[in-house]
Amino acid sequence: MSQTDLTRAVITPANAPGLKRVRQLGSQLDSVRWERLCFDPSGTRLLAKDARDFRLRWWNLGTSTDVASGSVELKMEPIEALFHGPNHIVTAGPPVAEAAVTWRPRLMALSTADGSLWREETLSAPATGLAMSRDGMLLAVLERGEALLWDGRVLRMFNDYSHYVSNLDFSPDGELIVSSAGGRGFALYHFDTGELLFSHSEDDKLETGDAVFSPDGRFIAWAQGDGTVGLWGVGPVA
Repeated sequence: MSQTDLTRAVITPANAPGLKRVRQLGSQLDSVRWERLCFDPSGTRLLAKDARDFRLRWWNLGTSTDVASGSVELKMEPIEALFHGPNHIVTAGPPVAEAAVTWRPRLMALSTADGSLWREETLSAPATGLAMSRDGMLLAVLERGEALLWDGRVLRMFNDYSHYVSNLDFSPDGELIVSSAGGRGFALYHFDTGELLFSHSEDDKLETGDAVFSPDGRFIAWAQGDGTVGLWGVGPVA
C-alpha cells in the first residue's frame, strides 16, 4: 500500500460518520496484541506496545511499505505516564497509607526536577489509561468506564454504558474524543455534546487495543486484534 495520503481531510464532527479504514500496518500475528499506540509529534511514525509482553514495534508512515521499520523487546514494561507541561509528570498510582482515603488509588503529579510529589487527586476507581489534550488538559480513564478531566478541578464526567472505555484520545483541536471500546472496537464522540459520531467493531472475538489521533487530526490509528494496526480517515480534501 502507498504511503499515508496527507491530502486527506482533517476528521471533524461533520465528516466523522464517513470514517473508514484506509491503511493496515503489519501482518497478522497470533501471539501479539498491540495495546498501546503513540504517534511521534510529526505524525510520520507510529509506535505500538504489545499488551502481553514488553515488545515495541514502529512504522515509518512516510514510506510505501506497511512492514514495521523496527522492533525491540524490553526487559521491563514501561509505566504509563505523561508530561504535563515542562515541570511535571502525571501518572496513576496505588493508594498509600498516608492518603486521605487509604484504599483508593490516586492521580499524581510529580516534579520533573527531583521526582517529588507536587499534587495528588484521590480517584473513585483504578485508572486504566491517561490522555492529554493538545492544550494540556489531562484525561484519566477509570476502571468503571468513567473519565476524569483534570486541569485544576474536575470539569466533566463521561459515562457511556454501551462501551467499556479502555483508552481515550483527543483530536488536535479538542473537538473530538476517540475511545477504544470494551476491547472489541473504537468509538468517536463530540467532546462538547458527548454525541456518538462513529463506532466500529470487528466480528471476531480477538481483543483490540488503543485508538489514537494523529497529530494533524487526519487519521485515527487503532490496534486491531489480529496484530495489525489500522489507519482510519475520511475522504481527500475537497
